[in-house]
Parts: sequence; C-alpha cells; structure tokens
Amino acid sequence: TTKPSGKATPPPGLPGCADPTDKACVKDKCSVSDGGAGGDCLKTWCCQVPGHQCYRQNEWWGGCKPACDPDADTDYGGKGWLCEELGPRTPGDNHAWSPCPRESTKHPLLIDGDVKAAWASAEKRARELVATLNLEDKVLFVNGQNDPWPNDRHGYAGYINPNFNFRNKCAMPLMLNDGPQGYNHYQQKLAGTTTQFPALLAVAASFDPESSRRYASAISAEFVKKGANVMLGPDVEVGRN
Repeated sequence: TTKPSGKATPPPGLPGCADPTDKACVKDKCSVSDGGAGGDCLKTWCCQVPGHQCYRQNEWWGGCKPACDPDADTDYGGKGWLCEELGPRTPGDNHAWSPCPRESTKHPLLIDGDVKAAWASAEKRARELVATLNLEDKVLFVNGQNDPWPNDRHGYAGYINPNFNFRNKCAMPLMLNDGPQGYNHYQQKLAGTTTQFPALLAVAASFDPESSRRYASAISAEFVKKGANVMLGPDVEVGRN
C-alpha cells in the first residue's frame, strides 16, 4: 500500500505546469520518469508520464512514479524515500499493476458447497474494500474510462484501472466486455475470431446443469484468453426485444 508523507507547498515558479491537463505544457516543461538529467522533478514539480506523481526522495532529488512507499522505496544507500508529494499528479492511466499479496486466510467459495458461507464471506470482503475507497475512487468505479489515450477503454467495452488513484494499489484492473453468447470484440486484430455459441435459451431448455457448466467454462476461457476479466451478461434485454 502507498504511504505518502503528505503534499508540500510549492515555492515560487513551481510546478512547471500549474495545469496538469495542459498536454503541451506537460510535455515541454515536466520531468520524465527515469534517473537521467530530465528525471529530477525537484526542478519541475510535475511529470510527463500519465498517472505519475513527483515524489521527494531527499533534499537533492525527486522522482516521478505511480506511487511511493517510505518503507519499501530506498536509494542506492538503502535509505528510504521521503515520499513527499510535489505538485499535482499527471492525469491518466499509468498502465501499471501488481497483484495484491496472496492472503494466508482461506475464504469459503461456492465450489466448497456452503453457498451461504461463501456469499457472506464475499460480501464481508467487498465491504472491507469499499471502506478503503474515497469518493473519487467510488466515482471512478461507476464512470470508467472513455477518453482519448491513455484514459481510453483499451479496446474493451469498459475499462477501469483502480491503480491510477485508488488507495488500494493492488486492486485488479477491470476489463469488461460484452457477451454473453460469445466475445464481442472491439479490437480490429480480433475480428473474425469470436466463437458464436448457441442461444442461452437453448441451454436453459436442456435442463442440464452439466451442459450449462461446460457452456460457461468455454465462454469464460475465450474471454480470459482475449484479456477480459468481466463478462457483461447474461441478461434479458427487454428494451431490445
């Protein structure tokens, strides 16, 4: 988790770009995200890379990166970063994600057979996650991304990257795509690759749980293979029928 030490008051003339949405200014006056001469954001208090924030490492250097943890981020001498936020965070998706550490606690799942316990556990964990989110986080959940790159949908029907400004920095990005009878592609490179599965009405009419399981398994495998982790369906769209 990120543990910033706070946001500093800027000195006269900084940040280099007071408006981080001014792309021309950001590209011309802000720092890059590396250790070269253009990477010291103490001189600019702003960053070129979307989703990056300028953090103070020490009194001589600052660097642009998605997040900063005083306990984990160290310099070459092993001393921790101060992680003081300098200037505004550059808007955008930094396209970075690392999974949360695997929990040692084993949570009950539907496959274990106790449906009531599985639902209760899932709801409890969901409430705990929501409690870590601020208002901006919650708004992002219901808004998604639908702007020009890098805040675009990345070729999916919907895309939400919680790593950009969520407090939970290891939450999985949500890559939502239409179904439910096959992968509805939004990427030209996937044209002609979707399997058209039988109508769900036919599956229901079989009254066969095993057929339903195999149907769901085949569709989910195709979604995962093509990068999606949320299927928008199934449903009955009365408005279209």
